[in-house]
Amino acid sequence: MTERSFELQRFFFGKFKPDQAKPAILARTEGITSEQIAECLQIGRLDLPPASQIGEQMPSSVGVFRGTAAIHILTVAAINRVGLPQVLYLIIEPAAMSWLGGNLQPFKGIFFAEMPIFESMRNLAPLKLDDPKPLEEELESETLQNLLLYCQDNMKVVEGLLTALINGQDIDVLNAPPNLEQRLYFVEGLMAMLPLPARPTITFATSVNKPDNTTAQIRFLAPNVAASSPVTFDWQTNILTSPNFERHDYARFVTSQLRLDPSLVVQHTRNLSRTASWRAIRRDTLSNALLWISRRARVDSAVQAGQPADHSMVTRILREDPTLTDELRVVYSKHLLTMAFITKEWATTDVLPEIAHAHADVAKAVLTQLREKAQSSRAIDVYDLIEYWFNNVSAASALPWHTVAHLAAIQHLKNCIENRDLAELLKFIYRLTSANTFLKVSDIAEQVVDILRPGAHRGEAIAMALFTFGAEHLAGGPFQALLHDKEMVEKLPERLRKAIEHLQPEPSPIKPLPDLLAKAVHQVPSQHQVVALVRLIETAMFLQRFWLIGERELRILVTLSDQHLRERFAHVLRHVADEFSQPERLAALPPPAFEVLPRLYFMVGEVDAGMHILEYLQNDLLTVERLSLVSDLVGNIFLKMNLEPEHMLTVLAGFDGTQMRPEPRLRAYYATLVRLNWDKRLDILLIQIARALQGDPRLVRVLGTENTIRVLQTLAERENAIEALRLAEALVRYALSIGSAGAPLLAEAWKHLQWNPEVKLSSLELLRRYIRAIDPDRSQTLPAYFADNISADFGEPLKATRLMRIIMGDKNLFQFSEMLVVTQAFLFDLAVTYHEGKVYPPIFRLRHDLDSMPGTLTEEERQILIRNLSEIARLILEIGKYKIQGRASDRTSPSSFRSLLREARETPPITPNDFLTWFGLQFSDTMVTELGLERKEAAHIFGARSVVMLYQETLMIYQLLYRLSVAFPKEQPPIYELEHLKAEIDSLWKQIPFHEQQRIQSTLGITPQQIALLISYIADRCDAKALGERGVGKQLEQGKRQPQNEIEALRFINGYFARKHTHER
Repeated sequence: MTERSFELQRFFFGKFKPDQAKPAILARTEGITSEQIAECLQIGRLDLPPASQIGEQMPSSVGVFRGTAAIHILTVAAINRVGLPQVLYLIIEPAAMSWLGGNLQPFKGIFFAEMPIFESMRNLAPLKLDDPKPLEEELESETLQNLLLYCQDNMKVVEGLLTALINGQDIDVLNAPPNLEQRLYFVEGLMAMLPLPARPTITFATSVNKPDNTTAQIRFLAPNVAASSPVTFDWQTNILTSPNFERHDYARFVTSQLRLDPSLVVQHTRNLSRTASWRAIRRDTLSNALLWISRRARVDSAVQAGQPADHSMVTRILREDPTLTDELRVVYSKHLLTMAFITKEWATTDVLPEIAHAHADVAKAVLTQLREKAQSSRAIDVYDLIEYWFNNVSAASALPWHTVAHLAAIQHLKNCIENRDLAELLKFIYRLTSANTFLKVSDIAEQVVDILRPGAHRGEAIAMALFTFGAEHLAGGPFQALLHDKEMVEKLPERLRKAIEHLQPEPSPIKPLPDLLAKAVHQVPSQHQVVALVRLIETAMFLQRFWLIGERELRILVTLSDQHLRERFAHVLRHVADEFSQPERLAALPPPAFEVLPRLYFMVGEVDAGMHILEYLQNDLLTVERLSLVSDLVGNIFLKMNLEPEHMLTVLAGFDGTQMRPEPRLRAYYATLVRLNWDKRLDILLIQIARALQGDPRLVRVLGTENTIRVLQTLAERENAIEALRLAEALVRYALSIGSAGAPLLAEAWKHLQWNPEVKLSSLELLRRYIRAIDPDRSQTLPAYFADNISADFGEPLKATRLMRIIMGDKNLFQFSEMLVVTQAFLFDLAVTYHEGKVYPPIFRLRHDLDSMPGTLTEEERQILIRNLSEIARLILEIGKYKIQGRASDRTSPSSFRSLLREARETPPITPNDFLTWFGLQFSDTMVTELGLERKEAAHIFGARSVVMLYQETLMIYQLLYRLSVAFPKEQPPIYELEHLKAEIDSLWKQIPFHEQQRIQSTLGITPQQIALLISYIADRCDAKALGERGVGKQLEQGKRQPQNEIEALRFINGYFARKHTHER
């Protein structure tokens, strides 16, 4: 089977005999599938013609239906010669249906043939369809004429029928003649008004008894059958009954052609077939596809006839419709251009540069048309159009339209001069002066100067316009030649003329005034003043007349913000920077002008040279002693730089490897962020600032607290948690250095650290560090302050932090463990010495042991030791006797051990001893219940301690006991939540290295519990008499009484070091 030859699968359906119960397949081709058969029986149902209509002219019913798999089903229903109803189903492939283009002629022999008789199931050969094609144009014209005949030449009826088809509405045909051929002509006539690719969408049935049972769109109803579609056509009366829908644009277009000649319709439907196929590929609905086709046809006619057409539709077709032929594309493009020159609506031509870039034939045609126009009296129109393209159409830069603009510009200047239109001449000169760089006006600058020079010799306005144009577009040599044109210079304003006199080959004998060049360009139009000054400076540098360039000229130079101008005049900027960066010239400049030279270097990409200037200013000219001045200067430089973010980062990278100090670098980073409005491409600067401040928090003072918080805010907005917290840490360290101003600073900054739970928790940890570093007397109100000004969630955790700060002082857990060990050892030695049942050391033994302690103390240290011993004794009694009624105290009962352990862990400590026990249980699962004092032998009360060691240990013991008593005062116990105290312990634990954690964990678990037991043990056995000033106390202090317990021993030793014993040391 070739590409244009098809084998159509088919089957017959009916009864073999009259008495057969159900119809069945009578014959079939081998290639047809059971699924296809089922689909045919369901979708392709077709009624027989009514008995009254069956005859030679109406032998059968015919229908064409669309299957679900894009196949078409051709159905023929008739009665065979033995009187049995029989149906033929023929499956037509999509490709074959497309080739046919609505042509039913190849099948008409089947429609009028007798149905075969089958006695049994037979296999059939496929039906061959060779070279399917649409009706010939002449036959199709006849079909259209037949349709007009059936509709009695009523174009409204034809238009309505076609609109219904296009909109996908069913059409019920009433009272059609019992003539199968006429009915088929009617269908073919309607399809003939559609483009070929659209015709296969139409389905029909020539005889319908039950409209609701058929899927056909055009339905010829049997007599006395009621219509079910809102669209009906009565063949006899020629009345089309339909809802009030608007006639489709395509239907109007086709009927307008049909009125003229049916052959025009045939021609259009074939010409528009490519467009119809393209719209089908786009999956447009038939209505939308034909709407486009009708509009396309109208536009084709208009542009080919040179008539106005909807420019938006012309543009859409040019841009979107790939079926447009090369010839038509050129016609369309020239049409757009012609109409634009008439209407001056340049936006209607936006598509042309794009189409011309893609199609060389369009480019050639448009360029030719523009060149012809550019050499006419309306050359300005061409310039206007091309200028518009370069300003508004991105594709314009792809082709050399500027060359045509050059022709138009030269011609327009000549036209203005010829017409003596001075106003237009001046206006256009300044337009050329400010032209888009894509127009490349500099290429014709010398031609323009030659045209304008005679006029510039006669009038000031043209002379000024020519000078301005030359400054913008002439190269160096031609511009200097223009300045040497004395006749033109004489016509310039006075200040500008006098400045140019100093730029002649022979210098003027008159001493130049200050700011000569800067003031001279004030008479130039404002938008061109900077460029004019650069050109004058360029000439001065060429002539080596450096004295004409002062601070004001230098400051104006660095205002060149346009990248194109910076690149164009890079040689001037570099030359000026090189010359004025010589030490003798640099030193002669006033300090405010120092910033100009680095900026000039940075503008032209000479980063190393600019950094060298900054280093010279910092280290030699201004020196480090005036570092704040250097920092301000660097900050100002970067605050005024007009460079893109990428260029700025390149400049800032130049700090690496230089001797520039952190202070000016930091100011440069921040100024850059401000200058470029915190552009996200500069986020690396936020990171560098955060890390610099973390390395040295003192730099916060250089940057300023408000600016530092602004950096933190931006890091928070970027959700950069790591760098935000790094900067927050620096702020904590800085806040500690500024006293009472620190807390408000942190409260303001910490508002930006609440954007997610993890960051909020980390910010709380940093505030804990702040509280730990402040004396508790100063931090009393801070937890509530931070809760009110940052987050209510911070109050309780920070109260716990302050409580631990009171207890531990400025120590970490490792140092705190040393205090615990010393305290436990001291109290244990006392308790072992005076344990019940042991012989207490006599007075002479105690005094001898004290006399034998090595080492000496200064007088100040001796006084501190005396106070410490007295305070330790007092605090042991105070803490040991401070007990809360109702709390379990029996640690030795096995039955209560577990409950005691749970209670000790879950009950908030109120007394110092409670805290010591609770604290130990945070690091150990062991609850200490005994001390084992009875098993220890009494030895030297202070073991091998020297006097110095005793002094140092009493310092730690006193601090521990004193802080515990302050943290848990009996009169007003602290109020806190235990979970936050646990969290604080966890935080402190994480602050020490892992190897130190391993060393001290058991110490922290056991030792504080032992201290609590020792304090309670000693306090239970002693009273305060030993501390009195009379009686027992006085006797102990004077060394006249043997101590009977630990407190008495401390009073005895206190008297010894106070030198109140009878036998002084």
